[in-house]
Order: sequence, then C-alpha cells, then structure tokens
Amino acid sequence: MNRAELRDDLHRPAFHFLPPANWLNDPNGLIQWQGEMHMFYQYNPLGAWHERIHWGHAVSSDLVHWRDLPLALTPAADEHDGGGCFTGSAVNDGGVPTLIYTGVSPQVVNRAVSHDGLLTWQKDANNPVIASAPEPIAQQNGGDFRDPFVWREGAAWRMIIGTRVEAGGLILLYGSNDLRQWDYLGPFLAGDRDDGAHAWGGAMWECPNLLHFGDNSLLLFSPQNAAGDMLEPAWHVGRIAGNHFKSQTCGVLVYGESFYAPQVTTLADGRAIMWGWLKEQRTQDAAIAARWSGCMSAPIEIRLGDDGAPRLTPAAEVATLRQAPQHFANIEPAALPQLLDGAAGAALDIELEAELGNDGGFGILLQCSPDQAERTLLYVGGAEMQLHIERTHVGNEAVHHAPVSAPLRAGGRVKLRILVDHSTIEVFADEGATVLTTRTYPTRADSVHVGIVQCSGQPRIVNMDIWPMASIW
Repeated sequence: MNRAELRDDLHRPAFHFLPPANWLNDPNGLIQWQGEMHMFYQYNPLGAWHERIHWGHAVSSDLVHWRDLPLALTPAADEHDGGGCFTGSAVNDGGVPTLIYTGVSPQVVNRAVSHDGLLTWQKDANNPVIASAPEPIAQQNGGDFRDPFVWREGAAWRMIIGTRVEAGGLILLYGSNDLRQWDYLGPFLAGDRDDGAHAWGGAMWECPNLLHFGDNSLLLFSPQNAAGDMLEPAWHVGRIAGNHFKSQTCGVLVYGESFYAPQVTTLADGRAIMWGWLKEQRTQDAAIAARWSGCMSAPIEIRLGDDGAPRLTPAAEVATLRQAPQHFANIEPAALPQLLDGAAGAALDIELEAELGNDGGFGILLQCSPDQAERTLLYVGGAEMQLHIERTHVGNEAVHHAPVSAPLRAGGRVKLRILVDHSTIEVFADEGATVLTTRTYPTRADSVHVGIVQCSGQPRIVNMDIWPMASIW
C-alpha cells in the first residue's frame, strides 16, 4: 500500500512521521550518518496491529521530510528473533553501522551490521550477544529483558537495558570492547513499585535512554505497571558514580498517556534530539479499519533548564513547514466561546503568550466545527494553574492533566507552543518545562477552526500566531 491510498483519511497526520500504512510503535536506532538522519521503527508490514515486529526504516536530510527505505530487520526463527525484532539502538563502530537490538522470543540482545550505507543488514552469526539477564534477576523478570541503548565511553562501549524484579523496575549496565562480548557491570538504577512517586511506580522499565549534559546525565525510561499498562515516560537527572546512576531529581517527561518509548540521539551540531511514539487512543478495530496505527511525535530538542530539569521544545526544523500566519494581539476572551477569524486548518503550529492575572484561566478551542458542536478544549490556568485537554468528540471523551511550570504559578504569565496535526495535539508550555500530548479523532471534515473562551478571572492573550503547516510528503 502506498501513501496516496490513505491521503484523504481525516485522522492521518500530515507533518508527523508515519509509515505508508500498517502498525508503528517505538522509534529505534536513531543515527546521523553522512549528514542524514536515519530512523528505524517498530513495524508490522502485515497490518495495523502489533504482531511479529520488523524494523521499518526511513531517512531525512532535515529532520522533518522523510524518504522510505526497505525494511531493515525481519524476524527469522533461526536468527534468535523469530518472535520479532524489538527495540534497540544504532552506533558507528569504526565506520561500520551497527544495530544492537532485542530479539524475541525469548528476549535476547542481538547484533547486526551494514556494509552498504545502511540499506541492508546482516545479523551476527553468533547471536545472541547476550542470552538473558544475569541470575538471580532472570528468575524474577518473567522474561522481560529488552531495549538496549548503547553509547561510547572512552575506548569502551556501555549499554543499559530494561528489566524488572519483584520489587519493581530495573535498568542494568553492561560494558564491551567490541559490541560482541558483553560484561554485566551491575544495576544502573533500581525502583520500587510500592513507592507512590510516578517515576518509581513501574513494575517494568522499558526503553532506557541516556544523555550527558556536562557533569549531569539525563536518564529516560518508559515504565509499565504490574498489569502491563504503559505509563507516562519518566526522567531522572543525576550523575554516574562508577557503574551506578545516582538520581538527584525526577519527574514525568511528557504527560497525556499518548507519548511513549522515546529515543534520543545527539546530532553533529551538538543538539540532543528525541522522537516518541504517539500511541492511538482509539479502538484497535478502528485502527485496523483505517489500515494504519501510530505515528511519531514531532522531532523534539532536549536541554536542561537552570533548575536542572529537562526542557523539551520542537526542533527548529519544524518551523520550516509553516505557511502564511494569522496574527492576533490583546485579546480578552469572553465568557462565550468565539472563533478567531481566518484561523483554521487540520495541521497547525500555534504560539501564544497570555497574562492570567489572579486565578485567571482560558480555553483554546482546537479542531472546532463552525457550530462548535465538535471541539477539543485546551484549558490553561485557573486557581489550580493546570494545563489540560478536554476531548468532546463522539466516543472519545477524556481529560489529561499536567501541572504548568513554576513560572506560571509565580508570575501569572504563560507561553504555549501547540502543534495540531489531524489526530495529534502536542502542547509545550513555558519553553518546554511542561509537555502534554494526546490523540483526538474529529468526525467532521470542518472541525478545523480555532477559538478562545474565558474560563475564570480576567485573562488576556497578549500575542497569538497561527501557522497552517505544509505536509511533509
């Protein structure tokens, strides 16, 4: 199936990466090679459901426009990945592109290399390079041992991988000199699922990633609870002491229960860039009927703020997709919702700055029909100073909450960047201190308008710019 066959789908994103059709989940193997960004991803070429996962492959010269490449990894029963090729990473091993990935079942660590510029891949005849978690962890993890993330440290390689024990989530550290023989170096970070804090609550910690910012390191992972439900991804900032990660502070990376399994890479220009999987929040039957499921987030730049917490902002390249803007200034929202003249589109990039005053709160109507019968409300502020989204489409009612950053609570002023793309909404508040994403599914083709409404107090929108966005295909 080609992309043109699904072009008229109301819910199919226009400027977020997704394959031509079928199932997508985690981003894998992000690597910049000869000036181009290669993205691999979890993919089922047979349909829009999770089964016998392959590695899809695409390449970009600007982080936003993509070119589809042939499948990189295909499960094979005699190559220790017959049940699927799960998440992993890509590295440059002395000029040889190398994938370190999870093979299932059972879950093992495999290696593959390319000798033709990342177009085709040969799996190591000696796979698996790691056959299981060490004892006694292997006796407690129920076979969960996956998602290796590899980086160079001096003359050696380091790898972290997710697993679990009876007490909760666990990330293990390994070392190697050649990416073939690996030594277990001990637990990197351990959690306790009985601890009430969100970032410690997972029974399984998937997709660990690590970035270095001077003396500090940022550790990311995606926790699951004891029932296997995917929770919001967690971040920890701390320092590596020997073979252990000493967490100093932690929190939720992205709110909304849609963004999951992010993967990071560092570009040649020094920027740390991340993509995450935007899960569907519709039924599996609906996704199968649509013939596609899942997309990537926008490319996101990560840095650490002055408070040591991560800041997430859309990569600068996203703005290259902007078309002629609509500008609004000094708007005082009324108690009744009002649509903004000329502000419409199924794919939009919105920036605004607002003054909230005392307990002020306002709503931005997104994906709104002309009669306002169908709309998505992004609410910000109020006495609790929260950011949340109310989806009022038929059969798709939910509210996701996220605390807005400290500067909002202290100063009564907020800046927002909002990316709307058919069925995706990504909200970046106060220069990325708080991020909220969700999936929405408007039922009407005319649900493309933008409006505002007063919710409490006397808020004022100082400036608001709305750009329609070009398709990346």
